Amino acid sequence: YVLKNFAHAQSLYNAVHGGHEINPSALVLARANRGKGPRFYGDMIGVGVLKTAKQLQRKKYGDDDIPAELDAIVDVLQANFDDLSGFAEYKGEVDSGVLEWSPAHTSTRFWKEHHTKFESNQCEVLRALAQLLSSPSSSELTLAIACHDFGELVRHHPAGRQLLDLDAARGVKERLMGLMSHESPDVAKAALTAVQKVLVDRF
Repeated sequence: YVLKNFAHAQSLYNAVHGGHEINPSALVLARANRGKGPRFYGDMIGVGVLKTAKQLQRKKYGDDDIPAELDAIVDVLQANFDDLSGFAEYKGEVDSGVLEWSPAHTSTRFWKEHHTKFESNQCEVLRALAQLLSSPSSSELTLAIACHDFGELVRHHPAGRQLLDLDAARGVKERLMGLMSHESPDVAKAALTAVQKVLVDRF
């Protein structure tokens, strides 16, 4: 399942961050799709709809239906937040191609609880994270965090370094080694640390 109606999430985001008017149909669509299950909720949380809807609740509107729709969206997403927000938000960040030092990256609990989800849906998150290491558009910060994340993933996943033998992670080991000589000290250090975790004999 792919969230094809991404426009309604973007409309909510723009309403806060771009100063645009809310498209009421976006709210109706979001509410109408509430029954589509955990993956839909995860996509909504991942693109920031819960956070944005909470911000929008503090505004005043001429249309009385808008506050009611916002309340409904917040209620259903909040109910699923604890189970979905951690990995859903991480996935959204990876999919955006821009990583920041959000709590997920540095939380031991996150890696212990979510390491197996990197193999879900044909390893889509693992594949996306691997692509960040080779993308020419990846910033130095994104590269450093991606290196760190691979180190943590290998450290906590039961398969350890064997995880990097999957097709979705093809070339990651070589890329990490190459980044050890990156001109950015932060990237080079993160790559070195990741390689050390990969090379640890856990078997």
